[in-house]
Amino acid sequence: SKSDKKSVPMKNNGLSYKIDDVLSSPEQTEIVFMVLEKLREWIEYEDECAIHGRTTNFEPLRMTVQGPGGTGKSFVINVIVTAVEALFPGAKVSEVVAPTGAAAYNVGGKTFHSTFLLNWKKPWRHLGAEKQERLKETLLRTLVLIIDERSLVSMELLGSAKRNVESCAHGGTNRDRDWGGIPIVIALGDDHQLPSIKPGATSVLVEDYSPTASREPQSIIAEDVGREAFLGLAANVKELKTSRRIAPDSHDLKQITSALRTEDGLNEEQVEQLLTLKIDNPKLSIERRTYLEDKGIWVFYKR
Repeated sequence: SKSDKKSVPMKNNGLSYKIDDVLSSPEQTEIVFMVLEKLREWIEYEDECAIHGRTTNFEPLRMTVQGPGGTGKSFVINVIVTAVEALFPGAKVSEVVAPTGAAAYNVGGKTFHSTFLLNWKKPWRHLGAEKQERLKETLLRTLVLIIDERSLVSMELLGSAKRNVESCAHGGTNRDRDWGGIPIVIALGDDHQLPSIKPGATSVLVEDYSPTASREPQSIIAEDVGREAFLGLAANVKELKTSRRIAPDSHDLKQITSALRTEDGLNEEQVEQLLTLKIDNPKLSIERRTYLEDKGIWVFYKR
């Protein structure tokens, strides 16, 4: 019954995102429809129990989406947010968060610290009464929580956020449920990109990992919660593989970008080929250099 202020993402041309936008990609379609199907199941769950005598517990959706840059992770986020918000015009039901301001801006979201009211230096600190009420208001009707750039998220940060969510989501009525009873939580990112400053997703499966003994106990607890949260979000893992930034017939470039993501790296031929794209290559024509300065995606910072 309450009308919250909310906005949905828009394309650069001013048009809205639509479910039809992902239908040309089976990878993206599967992810979007998994979310919508789970949301439909959540909406109809109580009626299903009453009509059919269903006794099984509702199984929330926990999902991790992997994919290199250009495969449409941000695009999928925008389609999902637009679709779920359209189903509930009277209330804001989605939250999109990222570990940095720049990452959050790219997907129309907010930072972990801003959304979950975390202390910037010690995120594991418990919320005071005033902040708890503010967060309860934010998460009162949240049905979809999306975490972007998961590779930059530390276990400590994720665990601190999860603790706050569980104490405040849906008015704090589901404290004993995973993620406070939010039916859909998704983490997206690329674990081959920059890791978090503190141990994060790439440290979850390290068998001999142990926290630094000199740390605050609450920090270690938050890290343990974050480890379990990363594992929980891996209940469903999907991968976006098709790059929208590389032309389908650019086979050499596809092989180079793929090789850069492995420990083997490039072979000598690929290195030579990549170096020919340097802006100071004397063999470049003036026209080509002008084109690269205007249109190129810079692998190396140009200054």
